[in-house]
Amino acid sequence: MEETGSFMDIIHMHNMKFTACHGVLDHEKKQAQDFMVDVRLYLDAKQAAMDDDVEKTVSYADAYETVKRIMTDTPCNLIETLAYKVAHALLREFALLTSVQVEIKKLKPPMEGEFEYMSFSTELKR
Repeated sequence: MEETGSFMDIIHMHNMKFTACHGVLDHEKKQAQDFMVDVRLYLDAKQAAMDDDVEKTVSYADAYETVKRIMTDTPCNLIETLAYKVAHALLREFALLTSVQVEIKKLKPPMEGEFEYMSFSTELKR
């Protein structure tokens, strides 16, 4: 494989589903609900690709476990809080990352209306 140009690579992690107790209302704190999480991990994976070496990239299996831990361990009132916690944890745990984007989707927020979900997203750069 020829080495040319500069690289900005993205690992996409879409629609990771977690069941947890997050929300402002009392019943949300007691009754688990479903959340979907999308994450984009930005890094330079050129060397990993050139050498075909998993040790030179970020393991999406390990990144999934980080997201899962944040989503299921500590209840939060706001999906904004969850998104910030996930973004900070990913940057802290994976040194190869230059930035991350996180979107938390609350599939059934406690409100009237027709919608697919409500969400919050953030991007954090190193």
